Amino acid sequence: KFAFKLLPAVLLLVLGLSHTRLGQELENLTLDWRFQAHAKSDPPAHPKVLVVGIDEDALARFGRWPWPRSVHSALISLLLDRPPATVAFDLLFTEPSEDPAIDQQFADALVLLPSAITAAAAETLDHVPRHTSEYAASTKAITRIKGDPAKLIGNDTALLPVEVIADNSYAGFVNSPPESDGVRRRLPLIVRCGRSVFPSLALQALLLSEKLDTDAVEVVLGSHVRVTGKKQTWDIPVDEHGQITINYRRPDSFPFFSYTGLAAQL
Repeated sequence: KFAFKLLPAVLLLVLGLSHTRLGQELENLTLDWRFQAHAKSDPPAHPKVLVVGIDEDALARFGRWPWPRSVHSALISLLLDRPPATVAFDLLFTEPSEDPAIDQQFADALVLLPSAITAAAAETLDHVPRHTSEYAASTKAITRIKGDPAKLIGNDTALLPVEVIADNSYAGFVNSPPESDGVRRRLPLIVRCGRSVFPSLALQALLLSEKLDTDAVEVVLGSHVRVTGKKQTWDIPVDEHGQITINYRRPDSFPFFSYTGLAAQL
């Protein structure tokens, strides 16, 4: 009887603790333990996903970072014989090259991969007007949203690809603020930019790989992001900030090629 009387007090204590910094740190710690515990039994990654990394071999071959965009143009040219469903560059092309012809060359290559994605980020920028367009690069804003967009990760201004690149690629937002300990456990699936809401790089990649646009997306903040495809519907759980909890996998569960290794295979 005493235990049953004590149970409500314990539940209230746990509930109260969950909203404190200590409670959040404990939750993060147990989340890390859970990922480590199931790492050995992780299922294989989706066979359609290939990670291309910039490693020491790539830096040795192409030189110090950042590389000229002609390197990326050359890779796209090699991909054209077996074009993937989509190519997502997790790289910001927000500053013009010293030689405008290099940016034009990259843009011309992107035209040949009509589902290419380049990175964008909603950031505080001085002397930059508020983003008011319903487009970011070639990506149209998501309009079917239930909830308060002001709670989303985002900003009024954005780092966007230079115009010639933006005109020939879709934008995927790469905002990913870390937790207080520097670890990223949650990822925004949608990002606010000005008054508009745009897909993350991951969500944009899903859309384009399924030949969908942002009209296929419906958002219920605190519940889910629904993507309605031609053969399948995805309901992806999100919190009120539009974030998913990252389902970490073992790094070796993903097919991986070095940038130079992929070029050599094509």
